[in-house]
Amino acid sequence: MKKTFIKTLFCAVGVAVLSSRNAAAQVVVYSNVGSYDYNAFFLGSAQNGQSIGNEITVNAGVSSLTSFSILYYTALPTLPANVGVDIRFSLNDGSLFNGYYPEPNTVFFDSGWRYNTSGAIPGNGYNYLSYSAANFSSGALDNWSPNFVLPSDFTFSITWTNLTSGNEIAMPLALNTPGVSTGNYWFENNGSWSLLTNTVTGPGNLVVDIEVPEPSFFALGMTSIGGVLLFGSKKLRRKV
Repeated sequence: MKKTFIKTLFCAVGVAVLSSRNAAAQVVVYSNVGSYDYNAFFLGSAQNGQSIGNEITVNAGVSSLTSFSILYYTALPTLPANVGVDIRFSLNDGSLFNGYYPEPNTVFFDSGWRYNTSGAIPGNGYNYLSYSAANFSSGALDNWSPNFVLPSDFTFSITWTNLTSGNEIAMPLALNTPGVSTGNYWFENNGSWSLLTNTVTGPGNLVVDIEVPEPSFFALGMTSIGGVLLFGSKKLRRKV
């Protein structure tokens, strides 16, 4: 029943959330808002401190990042004040997963824990976390400040804390876009990354919107993450 509720509301409201922001935006270099696949990662107490994310490939040094938004759903009108969320951008320069896929490693942006996130659209449960140049400046690492030029390949990840059985979070998922998404996803648990494939509901691409200040030609690629976070769809296999 919860999943049906999410399906109904997202098409009517969730897409409009980020679309309304884009009207005043500059240049969207990645957005899968219109490709919602009627599934979601459901995160609760067992997923506190575990990270999920997508790998993005762009033209190196072409443009600086001006905004990043990611959509989530909660059935509560307001999340408890102690529920926090952290967004990180990492280079895929770590050890090779299964001997082939470089893991996320060097963090170049960390938003820090953010609290009191509910209420972007009162009453319908959909909220977006939005980050701007001011956030990038305060969370920039490894000399990413002040221009925030995108590296050629990086993974964004999201981590929640202090979730319970009474304040679960749903992260809506999107379909593949040709040339953009592989349908795989990174999952971090206790400092160990795994690249997983969801064999039940299809791609596990988180719903995000990424924008830059000027027109550019981007080659986009994406890998999404998740894994044991699926309550409704648990059959997963490792990427080989």
